[in-house]
Amino acid sequence: MEKTAIILQNEEEKTLPSRESVLLCLEECRRDLKNKLDHGRFKSPALERERNAKAKILISCCQVMAAIMKDADLDDLKRRLDDLERSGSR
Repeated sequence: MEKTAIILQNEEEKTLPSRESVLLCLEECRRDLKNKLDHGRFKSPALERERNAKAKILISCCQVMAAIMKDADLDDLKRRLDDLERSGSR
């Protein structure tokens, strides 16, 4: 069964999402947008504009979160490398 509503599933969690959950969220958004473009009918242009604006905000948020997670991983890697260098020079 395909995972859906990633955003709602993570709403109650107090921990930070993983890269995988951010990617799943982006993939869900991409699939929804592609499906809408391929098969959707635009019944209400105003409603569609609002949905698109919210999707853009979600994608922007995911991009920022991914960049922060990457920076945190790089900081952790630097710390571990520094620890190894210090322990090797003893």
